[in-house]
Amino acid sequence: MYYILYLSSLCRRRRWSDPHYESYQYPTGFTCTVRVNGREYQSQSVLDTEVLAREAAAMRAYLFCRNFSLNEGKQPGPNRMAAGTPA
Repeated sequence: MYYILYLSSLCRRRRWSDPHYESYQYPTGFTCTVRVNGREYQSQSVLDTEVLAREAAAMRAYLFCRNFSLNEGKQPGPNRMAAGTPA
């Protein structure tokens, strides 16, 4: 459970703003959305705790963002999809 730290470190290295987390509580658990570099990434399922939901959202964001070159992230190249939802 280190993706929150990995994502924060990646943002510092890329000189992006710190990740911004928004958690949502439901009767069955929690979900979370994290905003990174102008895009949003959401946990894929409802999880038992808020910490797990934040970690799941951070994992999705980190796994997408770690592969961006320094000039990518907001504008994909031709025939490529941008990751995450525009914020």
